[in-house]
Amino acid sequence: MMDELYLQQPPKKQLFYKVLSFTLSIAGLYWYELWDYKFPKLVKFFLCIVHYTVIIFTPICVTLQMLYIYTRWNNIAFSTHGTIFTIVPITFLILTKVLSAQKESYRRLMKTFLQEIHLCNFGSNSYMKQRAVEVEKYSRYLATFFFVFLVVDWALWTIVPIVFNLKNSKAIENKEIPLKTCFYMWLPFDYEHEYKYWVITHIANSTLIALGCIVVTSYDTINYSIVFHLIGHIKSLKHLIKTNISQNLSDDETKRGLVEVIRYHCFVLKIFGEIERAFGINVTGNYLYNLIADSLLLYRLMLGDKENKLMYGVMLLVFMGGLIVMTLILEEVRRQTFDIPQTVYDMPWEKMSVSNQKIVVIMLARTQPTLEYKSAGGLKAGVNPTIQIIKSTFSYYVMLKSSL
Repeated sequence: MMDELYLQQPPKKQLFYKVLSFTLSIAGLYWYELWDYKFPKLVKFFLCIVHYTVIIFTPICVTLQMLYIYTRWNNIAFSTHGTIFTIVPITFLILTKVLSAQKESYRRLMKTFLQEIHLCNFGSNSYMKQRAVEVEKYSRYLATFFFVFLVVDWALWTIVPIVFNLKNSKAIENKEIPLKTCFYMWLPFDYEHEYKYWVITHIANSTLIALGCIVVTSYDTINYSIVFHLIGHIKSLKHLIKTNISQNLSDDETKRGLVEVIRYHCFVLKIFGEIERAFGINVTGNYLYNLIADSLLLYRLMLGDKENKLMYGVMLLVFMGGLIVMTLILEEVRRQTFDIPQTVYDMPWEKMSVSNQKIVVIMLARTQPTLEYKSAGGLKAGVNPTIQIIKSTFSYYVMLKSSL
């Protein structure tokens, strides 16, 4: 039933993409009207305010966090250190996603995604329809993974500080320990010892954390969804090579089939290049975040109390799990393109005319390079960087544990 729904409705009419356009607009990552969606004026006004609030206040939040660390370094409570060194890397990661979404290459790719790249636009045969359904399922599974775990994590980051403050109310009243919140920034009032300021700050911080979760969920969902469609196109290209050329065709029919394959291959290369330019900064940012933060999360998970263990455990699952998912997806692009030259060579080129054989030689030359995703800074994304990051995570964890 769901398979039929994916194919009967064009992407723009599917609830998944309507919700995704809504969350992307909230997160300052895209504007829904560029996908030709329309919302009521009141909803549009709300989206506009939140959209530009995220874009403007994300760098401000990073700056205020750095200012807090600089001005309070010698007076920061030990319990606060864990929160600061957990949230600061995430804030930088969110800033990376928000800023990369303002790039022209990102906006251009997003604008053409539903109209030109989406596999439903190519669903003229049963094989392409199967690939479209497969990609739609994977995109929804991934979005659900990010949404569920980040909502749970947001709830924990909101509730755990409240529980901590209630348990330690006497020590807080005696100013032995500060009030705990989920996000520490420099502000012109003392929210670590005054309850009225803490309430305002914690509500604001919880809202900021929620917006950050929306940014991560929306950006990574659209990033990986577009890559899923690229993988679907690569599989369809190989299927086209196998089925479009046969020994029973005339020279003219063979030539038309070869030209169709070349054009489709050029289209795949074009999509791949656009994805590299649009999401390269995000991929490098994800690698850098996991390199820095995973060991700290693991340390807090192993040595924290029960509430903190759950909070940091969910975070570690989301971000390290997201790293592994990203690695598998980008590695699949390389793996799917690895055997394209062999697929081209397996065509019945011996029976072709000389002119068509020359076209096959050109195709062989063009399909030789494997599509290895290079993110910002020339980093080759895939299994190797992820393995090194996981090794470094446990090495840093052992070092941190032995030094304390």
